Amino acid sequence: MSAPVTTVTTVVTPATEPFTPEEDFFSIIHQLFDQYRTAIFVLTGAAMTAWLYNKLWVNRKFYPSMQLMQG
Repeated sequence: MSAPVTTVTTVVTPATEPFTPEEDFFSIIHQLFDQYRTAIFVLTGAAMTAWLYNKLWVNRKFYPSMQLMQG
């Protein structure tokens, strides 16, 4: 009797390339947006509300107190 013969096959797969700077940047931005989504929306909404109030109702620049004090 002869000993059984085993064959070993190796599969070579190419290593994945590292992130390009653009992909890494967008990945970081995506993670930050996921973590701070509510805060971003609240701050954006507050800024847009202040801008619209200033544009539509007041219709003058922020802090106009120096112009109003005349005598």
